[in-house]
Amino acid sequence: MSLGFGLRSRPEASDRGAGILRRSEPWPERPAPKVGERKVAAGGIVLAAVMLLVIPVLIMFGGAIWSALFGWLLVDDADHRAEAPNPSTSE
Repeated sequence: MSLGFGLRSRPEASDRGAGILRRSEPWPERPAPKVGERKVAAGGIVLAAVMLLVIPVLIMFGGAIWSALFGWLLVDDADHRAEAPNPSTSE
């Protein structure tokens, strides 16, 4: 007795214990792609290129800009602190 989609209601004796139901007919064969008609996963290739080439460069430039900004701000702060009189040593 068939349930549709190539499934049988009860496994045969050789299939018992296997825990799966098998297709009653083989999968249809696909024709081989013709020359020049291969489908390429262009989106995956672009995503991989961006992840490998663009993102690391952006992270490095972002880190360089962040470091330069903090260095510039902290040097100015250190200069201002060095020029200001220290209240504990001015006595």
